[in-house]
Amino acid sequence: MDAFKRLKRHSVLVYINDKDKKRWELLTPPVYGAFYEKSMGRIYPKAVITSPDQFHVFALMNHKQLEKTSAYSKVSKITKEALKGNLPKVNPVTVLKWSVKGTDRHLEGTFIKLVDDKKLFLKVGGKEYGNKLEEFGEGAQAYARYLSGAGNKEKSDVADNKQDGQKGAFVPEIWESSTNGKTIKATFVSLNNDKITLKLTNGKLVTFSLDKLSEKSQQRAKALNNR
Repeated sequence: MDAFKRLKRHSVLVYINDKDKKRWELLTPPVYGAFYEKSMGRIYPKAVITSPDQFHVFALMNHKQLEKTSAYSKVSKITKEALKGNLPKVNPVTVLKWSVKGTDRHLEGTFIKLVDDKKLFLKVGGKEYGNKLEEFGEGAQAYARYLSGAGNKEKSDVADNKQDGQKGAFVPEIWESSTNGKTIKATFVSLNNDKITLKLTNGKLVTFSLDKLSEKSQQRAKALNNR
């Protein structure tokens, strides 16, 4: 297939059979949701271009785009910029799908919190839903841990964070604006009364209203604040 030849230049390609339950369980909620975006249509093949950890979706390609040479050039540019930390201004995924282990079912909802790395709480249909983390697919578990900040500590930052009065050490991450899609790389410091404080890469602290961040970045901030 021509798509494999073109995309393999800067990507790792994983083939997913639409009827293989176990393989779908390996997909994170953003990637799982991407396959069902309206722009992707119902016809296979489709391609979802993501970060290596599957936590950020860079671009989508439906079956018609996979036939166009110009589409590959565009996606290649987007991918190269995203890998530098310049994520796309518009998030291509609108719905997160959390796979349920051992089934072909999934839950559509946003992350609320992960308690003790054992129970995952999601907002599904406007209501809070909680279930054991182990009952979700591997990809969903990994994404929940990412949003909760689990496993995202860095020893070299411990002393610096203690001076700031933080509960743990944090590392620089990408934060997205709610208005223009622009991103910055900064380290989470605190969240108080809907005011978030970040530490820029130059060491400067900035504080602003949480609603100036995208929904995804707001969830991330709340998750880090609950650590």
